[in-house]
Amino acid sequence: MVLLSQDGTRRTTSKHRYPAGEKQRFSPPHDVYFCVHNRGGHAVATYYYTLLHTFMNIYQTELQQLQYPIGKYITPAAYTAESMNQWMEVIRDTPQQLTTLVAHLTDEQLSTPYRPGGWTLRQLVHHIADSHINAYSRFRFALTEDAPTIKPYAQEHWATLYDAEFGDIQLSLQLVTALHARWYLLVTHLTESQWNRTYIHPDFQEPIQLREALAMYAWHSLHHLQQLRNLIEHKQW
Repeated sequence: MVLLSQDGTRRTTSKHRYPAGEKQRFSPPHDVYFCVHNRGGHAVATYYYTLLHTFMNIYQTELQQLQYPIGKYITPAAYTAESMNQWMEVIRDTPQQLTTLVAHLTDEQLSTPYRPGGWTLRQLVHHIADSHINAYSRFRFALTEDAPTIKPYAQEHWATLYDAEFGDIQLSLQLVTALHARWYLLVTHLTESQWNRTYIHPDFQEPIQLREALAMYAWHSLHHLQQLRNLIEHKQW
């Protein structure tokens, strides 16, 4: 018999034990194999193992598509004038697109997770504000200090604070509108040498040029807008 403890580790009362002290993650296909094998033999167990593994892969793929609807961020191969302008336009246009998407939603709708196990729509809106406050600050630190090491923030914990979990989204919509207006004004007046300035993220320990940061936060804006859009369109809200 296989049990799953609260911390996600597997415990077993069957003969298929793991070495003492070795922590193993719960693996449904693996556990189904042993369970069915004890009753129906190797061939039947293999069939159900393969079937469950296939369904799990499909489920994980669908979850990833919901989590990354425009794909994961990929560092651009080149930073052309055209692409830079497009990213700046995303910074400019995000507040209006965000407001149009969510301003009409009810409290109940805003309390809906955008995917199974994900943040609610309300938390997503507040996260965009939280994230972009940090992003804008990083730009200003990089422009006024020599390759500063920035302070990361624990986004998963920020999203569970009261204002992020239950606060009126109008607060963050107004904040994002004002913030992006300042941000767009700043980036549209940077010189080439200013775009070359960097900051260091302690998790990566590599300088990040401001042009890459622009690309990253343009992606981040579109990423969350599409998460919101997908659920709203699916629910026909």
